[in-house]
Amino acid sequence: MLTVVGAKNIRTINNPSFTVSSTYTFQIEKVDINKESTVLHCVSCNHPGWWFKIASSCYLLADGKKIKVNSAEGIKMDTNITVDSTRQCRYSLIFPAISAKTNSIDFLEGDFDGAFQVFGINLKNKKLLYDSSAIPEIVRKAAMNPFDNGKLLPMPKWENGFATVRGKLVGYNPHMRSKIEIFPECPFDLNTASIKPNISDDGSFLAVVPLYTSHQAVYIQIGDYSVSIILENGKECDLYVDLVKSSHYITDRIKAVDSYRDENECVYIYFSGAMSDVNNQITKPDVCDLKSLSRNMPKPERDNITSEEYRDVIFKCMEKNLSTLDSLHLITSARQYMTSLIKSNTAINILYPSWSYIKINPNDRMAHRSNDVMKSISKLDLNNMMLAYTGKFSTLSNYVDCAIGLDTVAVKTFNLSSKKMAENGSTFEQINEYQRKYQHDYVASILGSSSGPVFDVIEGQYFSNILDSYSPFNDKQLVELNSMGNDVIKNYFLKKNNELKVLLEKRKNNKNYIIHTEKYNSGEDFLAQIEKTYEGKVVMIDLWGTWCGACRSSIKYFEPYKSELNKKGVVFVYVTDDESPEEAWHNMCGGISGEHYRLSSKQTHEIFEKFKFFGWPSYIIKDKTGKYIYSQTGAIFENSIVDKLENALKI
Repeated sequence: MLTVVGAKNIRTINNPSFTVSSTYTFQIEKVDINKESTVLHCVSCNHPGWWFKIASSCYLLADGKKIKVNSAEGIKMDTNITVDSTRQCRYSLIFPAISAKTNSIDFLEGDFDGAFQVFGINLKNKKLLYDSSAIPEIVRKAAMNPFDNGKLLPMPKWENGFATVRGKLVGYNPHMRSKIEIFPECPFDLNTASIKPNISDDGSFLAVVPLYTSHQAVYIQIGDYSVSIILENGKECDLYVDLVKSSHYITDRIKAVDSYRDENECVYIYFSGAMSDVNNQITKPDVCDLKSLSRNMPKPERDNITSEEYRDVIFKCMEKNLSTLDSLHLITSARQYMTSLIKSNTAINILYPSWSYIKINPNDRMAHRSNDVMKSISKLDLNNMMLAYTGKFSTLSNYVDCAIGLDTVAVKTFNLSSKKMAENGSTFEQINEYQRKYQHDYVASILGSSSGPVFDVIEGQYFSNILDSYSPFNDKQLVELNSMGNDVIKNYFLKKNNELKVLLEKRKNNKNYIIHTEKYNSGEDFLAQIEKTYEGKVVMIDLWGTWCGACRSSIKYFEPYKSELNKKGVVFVYVTDDESPEEAWHNMCGGISGEHYRLSSKQTHEIFEKFKFFGWPSYIIKDKTGKYIYSQTGAIFENSIVDKLENALKI
């Protein structure tokens, strides 16, 4: 029964229906309404040991009014709550009373990214409050009744171009903090920017997505939902995301298995336009379940299983997924796509095992690998352009390229030969050339061929890493690039190299950064000089490296916040050491406003010891009195550090 009125005139709505939820880890099991209060009885679901937090900025939207939370029972708000072995934590949020005439409410944890939000909580009946006709019936029918023309997918070709993605979020509410992010996979350049289209109030969005092959996969994140789809160069893909049905599918599934789901595919999505027949099928939930091998992996009989045993487990999982795939009766092109994807994931799992599954001592991991085991992926026949469909092109190529690093015999031969060359007077360039050839031959032994798309991608990633250090190509590198057989990749990096030169020239006129050349006796001496130089100021110290991807990503993420904080008096100090090449450091500094210092590795190690840092990047905040009020290792991808700086300014 929906509503029960007790002796104390409490109206109870059990398992209230809702329209859309921003997350599947937060659920409202019951609403109690009386003259004094409105109580939401909630449950948070997650892995044991993981944590969640409910902010004290919670509020309800009822009849156009904002009603702030009064208190909580069962948890302390603004505090990390660890989930126990039950995978669930129940608690209550208590709000002021709402009108007895209120038909529905919205719950919002706050107006910040990542806030839990539940819209259209129905207090009267079980109806879903949304217009399902927003999805054209012809589109819905095409998705539900696919036609198989028996044609295989066309083999992708290398070519630069664009595709258009036009979408509609059905059930969207302008109060949502949902964002859309599209990740176009450029396999030979791992630093391509994602695309973040704006969402209109009616839930519509439009994005022009760069492509690097004629047909390729792109990954789309829509709030908490994610999906991989196929785009065609020069064509348009239209998609309709039913947020309502997606929210309920995931929530009901979690309740059914009483556990947190590892992945959250966007399960109710409908396509029209280019590649719609394939996209409609590969985004179905039962098909998406086959994208992961781990769900079918049997429990290991013992710890420390051998690499051969692990390989055999992976291949058995692959065969099981392929057999299940046959039973789904997909159209020919969708079945071909899924076969390529399952085989790609098989290779990736063999190249980089699940150590938590094997349960092997970290010190023994290299000895666990062998070239013979890794050679087994050659029978999967993956060194072809079908990889562009799977979205695994860059991952597989990167894992293949790095496989040598986890082969004990190969690493020993590699290191001994390099050392001998150095002792015999070989130059750095000669040693580097030998190492690249050795690595190429090793990859060839794994794939069973010495050329093909995977090798093109690996070569492209080599040039990408050079430009990623903000160092334009030298003459020798330009000669090597111009001799590359793949014109698409070659022209891509020639253009990017010229763009980098223009950027570095422009940065010479940037007055927002200062490079300090002072020398220091120790890490402690440096910190003392920083305190003296910026006495009475709030200082944020960022220890970073040019080689550190997480460092650079955090700097880029934080950049929009700096201008306002700097006006209020915060000084931003960036510290690197001699592990960062000096030319690359100078080039990067021009794009990072603030005070830049370069120490020795010994001095940064002393700072790390003082603050018990364990990696890069690491951060220190000093308040106006000279007191260190914050120190932390790890990339910045949240606004909490902004709050700490704001609070420090108030002291």
